[in-house]
Amino acid sequence: MRIAHDQHAQATWGCSSEDVRNEQEPRPAPITFEQVSHFAQEALLRNGHHAPTLIIDGSARPVVVQIDGLAPTFEGRVQQMFVAGQAVARDGSAGRLRSVYFVSEAWLSQAQEGKLPDMSPSQDPQRKEVLIVDGVEIKPRRTRVAIYGMLRDEQGNLREIHELKLPDETSTSSDNPLLEAFLTGFWARDGLR
Repeated sequence: MRIAHDQHAQATWGCSSEDVRNEQEPRPAPITFEQVSHFAQEALLRNGHHAPTLIIDGSARPVVVQIDGLAPTFEGRVQQMFVAGQAVARDGSAGRLRSVYFVSEAWLSQAQEGKLPDMSPSQDPQRKEVLIVDGVEIKPRRTRVAIYGMLRDEQGNLREIHELKLPDETSTSSDNPLLEAFLTGFWARDGLR
């Protein structure tokens, strides 16, 4: 896991990290779900893949956490997110949370005749490769998700991405246990919300 801080704010305002934390300079503008989705798509098209990435929008500055490898089990991934939340809180440079976003590639299985396949999406021969952008805005509490299908050529090169419109409210709202684990880890450090 790698944590990166936004150096752009310091260069733009000509101030140190201490100045930003003391709020002597204006806070950065909030990062929107649309911005994260746009940049995630650009990165995917440019690189052909997208590493699992957390984007934390804090009152002091944005923080980006790139996860080098997601755990193979759901429980392991939840633990990774909890620890990432604790690490970002301990670092302290983000300030208070405004929103958190998680961008990752995944396999998607779709129901056929109203029934989901009996296997995991990674084993489903009808699976779709997707990019998922998931986000939680803290105040007011709002969750969102966007899913982008990927089309690759015979050599495996990414050629196109397109937004998948899901048949129900899932396309605009999300209940992501991984982001909830991050939030729990972040707030567990000091009990702050």
